[in-house]
Amino acid sequence: MNITIKKSCVMTLILLMIITTTLASCGSSEPDWPAMKTLSEINAADVTSIEYSRATEGGSTIESTEDATQIEDIILRLKEVSIKEETDKSTADDDLGIKIVAGDKSPTFSFEGDILVLEDGSRYEVENLSSLKSYIDKLIEENAGPAEAMHDTTNSGGSGKSYDAEKDNHMSGNFINDGKYSILDNLWENNANGMTYLYGNDFLLTMPNNSEWGFEQTSADSFHIFYVPTRDNGLKEGGVLVTIKAYDINDDSYKDLPIKNRVAGVGKNTNKRFVAIYPSDVQFNVDIPDEVQGYQNLYSYLDKIGEGAVNSPFQTQDSN
Repeated sequence: MNITIKKSCVMTLILLMIITTTLASCGSSEPDWPAMKTLSEINAADVTSIEYSRATEGGSTIESTEDATQIEDIILRLKEVSIKEETDKSTADDDLGIKIVAGDKSPTFSFEGDILVLEDGSRYEVENLSSLKSYIDKLIEENAGPAEAMHDTTNSGGSGKSYDAEKDNHMSGNFINDGKYSILDNLWENNANGMTYLYGNDFLLTMPNNSEWGFEQTSADSFHIFYVPTRDNGLKEGGVLVTIKAYDINDDSYKDLPIKNRVAGVGKNTNKRFVAIYPSDVQFNVDIPDEVQGYQNLYSYLDKIGEGAVNSPFQTQDSN
């Protein structure tokens, strides 16, 4: 009888140990983090670009880099970030977004303060994030364009700011503001790596660094991008490649447009939905072959605009 009791005790203890170990293991395991798992499978040399966004009380910025050293530095810092515990806290005016582009893989990371926000909406406190944030802020500061690239136009029939014609030839006409909103508010430009980056309030437009394109504001909430040679060749209001129009979030009227259009993204700070609207008629001189080819090349580039599209020339805070 004693032996039987002892064996039973031993079996009970073994079962308790197994249960305790299992429970401890379940309590300490990290949640599934698909983006970090994908990143661990990517070689830094295979990354073609990294898009990063930053939103603070001072505004929002969306940029990208194709520099191999910067890519490696961002990835190394990102891999240092680790999950601590789940939370229901939220943080305002301190957002960081990272999107790695490597072939058909494009893991995306979203942070609010020191909180990781996963795709399913779950939130986790993290550690070792400060180094990544500091590095991204440093890149943004280094890429900042000079303030003198713009000047006041309040005495020139318009309102707001416009580019200095001696320094930039992309802007046509004046900025328009209805007193409530202007799609080109706080616009500034930076040139790097053969590209021109136009930073607006809640969006980034990336264009080739050449003089073949221009833009003009047509209303407080819209602007055209046009092909310059077409206008130089006589079609003074032609050459339109695409119109970017901002809609209020609760305004779905763009769905009824009779012409080709595509949602370009949502502006997180302005609470606007940006829509790319393409012309339905011929916008170039059909009897000038070089002009036809040039227009079509630039149109094909801008035809990639789309919400969340990896190669979209138009990106917003929530495009990712």
